[in-house]
Amino acid sequence: MKSSTGYRRTPNCKCVICKKPLYRRSFELEKIEFVCCVSCRKEAYKKYPNKKALKNLELGREKGTNHLDGIPKSAESNEKRSKSHKKWCAENPVKVAARGKKIRGENNYNWKGGSSRLNTAIRRLTEHRKWMDAVKARDKECVECGEINNLESHHLIGLSVLISRYKIKNRNDARATPQLWDINNGVTLCGKCHAAKHGRKYIPPKNGRKYKPKKPRNTAGVNNPNWKGGLVEKNCLQCGKSFFSKPSTNRKFCCRGCVSDYQRKRI
Repeated sequence: MKSSTGYRRTPNCKCVICKKPLYRRSFELEKIEFVCCVSCRKEAYKKYPNKKALKNLELGREKGTNHLDGIPKSAESNEKRSKSHKKWCAENPVKVAARGKKIRGENNYNWKGGSSRLNTAIRRLTEHRKWMDAVKARDKECVECGEINNLESHHLIGLSVLISRYKIKNRNDARATPQLWDINNGVTLCGKCHAAKHGRKYIPPKNGRKYKPKKPRNTAGVNNPNWKGGLVEKNCLQCGKSFFSKPSTNRKFCCRGCVSDYQRKRI
């Protein structure tokens, strides 16, 4: 059955009540004795009270989505997962390439008929990102002014010139053209020098190009609509020590110890 985000996974089991086709992971099916959909869950538990079932699972998950989405993950677990994934990719380059071919072009669930321009499509390739990282790792600073922040990679021979020179028609041709990924054809420039090199106006990163400027908010203290005068200085009735308290509260002592001493004194 087709949906807005792609195709559902192939059903491999059925609901014990309404016989609706469902998908469950193989290792989950080994642990349970029956499967039911959300609408039939209550009736299924009454009919099979002593059997194991999967609880709190949605119907078949969509392709292209993460079934763990929304579950909070710590920074340590994310870093550990990233390192293990990079290690697996480095050890299995053939599997990585084969997996990439399965989701490229028309096989991708987000395919829209190839509407991107060739220049833009090439810049989105993993090879292009690696080329940019290699150029910046080699220079480590802007070759024009020595800036070390907001660095960008600049083509000495323009990418559009290389596309026409080597008659590149698609992204597969770009991957097979080593001249595109030669780091000697690139230098590192800061955003300002890169804009000047292409003759365009430079806009700082935090002024509309990468981030939306935040409106100044001055709602502290007197400017806050809920302002009630702030803290007021008072003197403790027991020890005479000064302390600060809200004007709305009838606080007379600086601590609980002074409250106890004052009560004993009155007794």
